[in-house]
Amino acid sequence: MTGTTTVAELRADGISRPRLVPGAYIGRFRIVAGVAAGPATSVYFAHAEGSDRGIALKALDGPRARRPGRLDRFRREIRLLAACRDPGIVPLLDAEEDGETPFYVMPWISGPTLDQEARRGRMEPRRAAGIALGIARALESIHRLGVVHRDVKPSNVVLSGRDRDRAWPILIDFGIADRMEEIRTGPPEGILGTIPYLSPEQIRAPWEVDGRSDLYALGSTLYELLTGRRPLQGHSRESSTFRILAGQVGRDCRSLRDAPAEIRAICGRLLVGDADRRYPHAADVVADLERVVGGELPVPGRGPDAVTARRALASRLLPAIAGAAAGAALSWLAYSLF
Repeated sequence: MTGTTTVAELRADGISRPRLVPGAYIGRFRIVAGVAAGPATSVYFAHAEGSDRGIALKALDGPRARRPGRLDRFRREIRLLAACRDPGIVPLLDAEEDGETPFYVMPWISGPTLDQEARRGRMEPRRAAGIALGIARALESIHRLGVVHRDVKPSNVVLSGRDRDRAWPILIDFGIADRMEEIRTGPPEGILGTIPYLSPEQIRAPWEVDGRSDLYALGSTLYELLTGRRPLQGHSRESSTFRILAGQVGRDCRSLRDAPAEIRAICGRLLVGDADRRYPHAADVVADLERVVGGELPVPGRGPDAVTARRALASRLLPAIAGAAAGAALSWLAYSLF
């Protein structure tokens, strides 16, 4: 494996074929290939006009794009992504509208998703803990802003870096992310997320979800890396739901024999069914994983140019997106589309 992911490999995991064909333009961007598509959105590999540098472009152009609430959710996704400026989160580059189609642009990350990496089989425990640490740092950043991702899972994490063993994780797809205050006070949305990474409270009381639900999903992700299989693999949706509510994934993680006791303990605490007994904050997870990993991981985007560019972009986009004419969207690299 070269450590890079081709457009063809990504497309193979797509839900359906994106609407735009290669050579088509959306705004000033030329579509090179469709990557994946969901009911409301599509992701493309594209080039800016006059440039051969690849970018990822996410557009609200699917068959369900005009359903009530879809445009507001897409604008919220852009707003949140613009605010979440962290090296472990894919950065926003641009946001526009092409006619009635909003879209947003992000860097094309030339690396596998964590889901693809996990298919290779069980990961060395310390490396798995290092990747979980990178994700926990990104979650710490968004939780400080009062944002909950609600769909943390291996297919929403991309590994970036030329050295496969030292690639850093980047969290993507803020399609169902929201601010905790909005989740509690806004209109009911029902169960959002992906089995088997849903926390028990996402099933029982979705309006009570907070950052601890993301930590549960991080535990499910760590379990998958340590075992080489998805939690509750082979169970039906109904059976998986019952087992999540019964705390089965946490028991499975604590019973692992091929991982060091410290990593099993962290995984088990992330997967406690009762949110009040789980890790209270991502910062606590970061502290424990740092002790296990023992040393700093490479972190992208620390340079002043990257920070300055993101701040300037956010200050330009946020007022426009919040307004009635708002825009649109930005890129993402994505997989699990909503």
